[in-house]
Amino acid sequence: MLLFFLQLASGSLCGSFQCSNFALNSTNQCREQVGLIFNLAVCSQYYYTYCQQGYDDAYCTLPPIASDVDIALPGESCIYDRNCKNSLCNDGVCNGASSGGYCFDSSACNPGLYCDTNNLCIALGTEAMACQEDYECANKLGCYNKSCRSYFTLAEGTYVDSCVNGMNFMCLSGGCYQMNNNTYACLGNEKSEKVLPIPCQSDDDCIIDGTVMYSSGCTCGYNAEASAFCNLAPGDEPFSNFINYVKNWTDTSITKCHTYARFSQTCMGDILNTTSSTYVNMTYWKLLTLNYSLIQNNDPCVQEIYTSNYWAAKSAYDSQNVKPNHHSYSHWLTLGLILIEMI
Repeated sequence: MLLFFLQLASGSLCGSFQCSNFALNSTNQCREQVGLIFNLAVCSQYYYTYCQQGYDDAYCTLPPIASDVDIALPGESCIYDRNCKNSLCNDGVCNGASSGGYCFDSSACNPGLYCDTNNLCIALGTEAMACQEDYECANKLGCYNKSCRSYFTLAEGTYVDSCVNGMNFMCLSGGCYQMNNNTYACLGNEKSEKVLPIPCQSDDDCIIDGTVMYSSGCTCGYNAEASAFCNLAPGDEPFSNFINYVKNWTDTSITKCHTYARFSQTCMGDILNTTSSTYVNMTYWKLLTLNYSLIQNNDPCVQEIYTSNYWAAKSAYDSQNVKPNHHSYSHWLTLGLILIEMI
């Protein structure tokens, strides 16, 4: 995904990322750093098509080869045994330990099971059962206050254990914020108070004054202007659309996934099919929400080097959501016949 970005802090500056207007130092150089200016070039050679993300000088290389070892959990698709983590490939699916089978961690157990303290695969916990971690609960439940509870049920202001990328799926809105160093709470469905995207100089420009007052955060983007933008609030369209897809996922197909993979793209792709509208739409809204500040005003070189995952998802989304022409073929045919009669 998008691994490198500059988090704006009070008084700091953003970098400028742009396609270079001049040739870089060598024919295979794809990034040149000059202070906070990053001159970029797309790798167009036949084999050397990859430019590693980062901030220092970089040169086009062969694309990295992804390992196919231990890449799939029980219940996920496979071709060879080596694809499966702590399990074997059987008829194109990784097959792990059944209920009562031996395990050393939950990755060895089949979907619907987890590895207990006796090293046995047992059924995932149901509502209100005791737990220590989410993966011990049924896939539609999380572990809250050491008890299995449905996702998206905690009201605004409720304390939660974590808040990653402004999200916690235990919260009704899916959104959360950091109150202080180690305290987090659920947010309501407040929207950003200005028209998106919102340029900012500091977190103070991203204040949302709802039931609670907080900042959505100001993050540097990958753009030529060295601009930063406010992150999204839970009520903003991309954020709320993504959460609605996740809610639907937890209500339907999530039970088919391995407990560790309940929200993974791999399991979603296996279950939903990567070309289905549900998968394509959910992936698009997810990447737009998580990378909203980063993708504003991207140059083509930035799209290729830094944010390609998002732009690929957007292309797939646009292809499946093309609006039909307002005038049908029969309309134009009728109009043509009328014009012929008038000649």
